[in-house]
Amino acid sequence: MRVPTDPPSILEIHETLEPAGVRLRLSGELDVAVVGRLHDRLKSLARTGESVQLDLSDLSFIDSSGLNLIITAFREAQRDGWELHVEPNLSPPVRKVVMMMGLDEVFWP
Repeated sequence: MRVPTDPPSILEIHETLEPAGVRLRLSGELDVAVVGRLHDRLKSLARTGESVQLDLSDLSFIDSSGLNLIITAFREAQRDGWELHVEPNLSPPVRKVVMMMGLDEVFWP
């Protein structure tokens, strides 16, 4: 008997170069299955000292691993002198989690 499995997570990272730096617009799901892709891209941008605008407005789902990555990158950016900004325009499911965790006060004091 075959056990049904969840469909694979899909994360798309749309990257554009803007006057304020690199804008990463995420769409799909940011969860443990795909968080490594965003981690690798943020690390690469951090090494170059690039300013990053993270747009979560098209993200349909985020789990604790996705939140942990963003929080960690946000703190590393502050510590290491590169800029990471989380745009306040969030999709409803992501906004709910961010507000519930009190991260609005961290990202947009």
